[in-house]
Amino acid sequence: MKKRWIVCLLVGLSISAGAQQAGMSGPMADYRNGCLKMLEAMEEKDKYDLYEAKEWFGRVKVSTWQDVVAADTGVKEADKMPEVYFDAEFADSLLRHNFDFVPLDEISLMREVDGVGDADLLVMNKAVPAHGTLEFKAMGSGQCQLMLLSAQGAGLTLTVVETATGKEYAGKAEPDGRVAWVEWNMGEEEGVFLFRIENRADRKASFVVAVN
Repeated sequence: MKKRWIVCLLVGLSISAGAQQAGMSGPMADYRNGCLKMLEAMEEKDKYDLYEAKEWFGRVKVSTWQDVVAADTGVKEADKMPEVYFDAEFADSLLRHNFDFVPLDEISLMREVDGVGDADLLVMNKAVPAHGTLEFKAMGSGQCQLMLLSAQGAGLTLTVVETATGKEYAGKAEPDGRVAWVEWNMGEEEGVFLFRIENRADRKASFVVAVN
C-alpha cells in the first residue's frame, strides 16, 4: 500500500506516550468526532446524536482497508468479529432497529469510493477477546500517524514497531481518555511496520483502525 500517511484509531485505551505528537489530519479528526458522537448516541439512546454522527461521517470518504496482514496470535476469527462498526451505515442500522445491534457485514457496510486512492481514510473494524492480542503488518513511508478507537472503553494497549529499525512507539491517550494516537517518521523509502493491540480487560472489545 503506497501511502505517505498512515493513521489508525481506538477509543478507551490505557496507552503510554512514545512519540512526538503533531496535529491530527482534518479527515481523521472528522471521523474521530463521528465515532465519538455515535458512541455517545448509543450510550444515551439519542437518535439526534446519531444524525449528528452521520453528518461527521459524511464529511469523510471511507473505504475498507484490505492490504493489512494479520499475524497468527491464536485468536479465533469468530472472536475478531466486532459488535460495533464505525460508519454511517451502522448508524443507519441503529436508527432502523431502535438501537438494537444487528449483525452486519463490514464489506457491505463500507461506502466504497472510486478506488482506494480516492479515499480519505481506509478503515478496518475488528474485535479482540478478553486478555487477547492481535498483530497486523502494513506498508508505509514518510510521516505516519496511527490512531485507535474502541467501543468498550479502557483496557486496550497499542504498540507500533518499525520492523527495519526495531523502533517501538506507544500511543498517547488524549485528555478524555477515549482516543489515542501516535506519530512517527519511517523515512522516504516504503517499509513495513506492525501494530499490536492487547486487551487487558475482562471483556471483549470492538475497535476500529483507520488509515489515511
